[in-house]
Amino acid sequence: MASKPFGISTHAFYGERLSGSHIERLKREPFTHIEIFCALHHFDFHDRRQVEEVAATLGSTGLRVNSLHSPFYTLNPSGERAYYSISSVDEDERRFAVSEIKSAMELRSRFAYDYVVVHLGPTGERHRFDDRQQGIRSLTELLEYGRQLGVEIAVENIPNSFSTTDALLDLRRTLGGIVFCFDSGHANMEGDPLRTIEILGPGIRTTHLHDNAGRHDEHRVPYEGSVPWEGVLRALGAQSYPGVYMLEVREGRDEDIVPRAAAAARRMAAMS
Repeated sequence: MASKPFGISTHAFYGERLSGSHIERLKREPFTHIEIFCALHHFDFHDRRQVEEVAATLGSTGLRVNSLHSPFYTLNPSGERAYYSISSVDEDERRFAVSEIKSAMELRSRFAYDYVVVHLGPTGERHRFDDRQQGIRSLTELLEYGRQLGVEIAVENIPNSFSTTDALLDLRRTLGGIVFCFDSGHANMEGDPLRTIEILGPGIRTTHLHDNAGRHDEHRVPYEGSVPWEGVLRALGAQSYPGVYMLEVREGRDEDIVPRAAAAARRMAAMS
């Protein structure tokens, strides 16, 4: 484990507009990579000035971009989340969602990332308004666009019927070109992170590592919830997981989220 690369998502600052100073705060041992969370209120991939600020700071810190988290919501003026989905039954919304992801993907030449993490539909009550076949249609488009850019589409396990462990395994039989992003917190909510790794393991190319108590998507720092980390790391190793161990923690009331995340990553790296 000591030689494995670790990274952290800018999701740590998801409620703020991403700046160079945020990138500098993420430069902590053992982090060598980041994931850019492409929610418009956080990182507006249409805004060339913001893109260049982030790119310049990445160059000065030496951090590399492993992945982009595709956009699926932004914050409206009242601070509430405004969602859109690639599996929406509303064709205009579906097209808009796919178009936004493609726009973010166009940053490939600027950030040289390898993976785009995609949600197949939303979670919660809004999931009633989505359709799996619409999602497959969208993923087919994104896979083709990814091939043109030289990046892979990593579908994330999330708490909806389209994206459970078994549903994603079935999805890969339908769309052979997809890979997976293993989300430890979501797998913990499903009930058995080790089973998720065992079933999806050969297709896992990137990760979202965070913790919770098994009921809510809390994005706690690893070792602060009930995820069985020793087993998770052993299971990823048994699958010869080739990617970055990417933490996806979320800011809280305190300001020490990044150093705590770095400490957790060092603890992971020390495990044999």
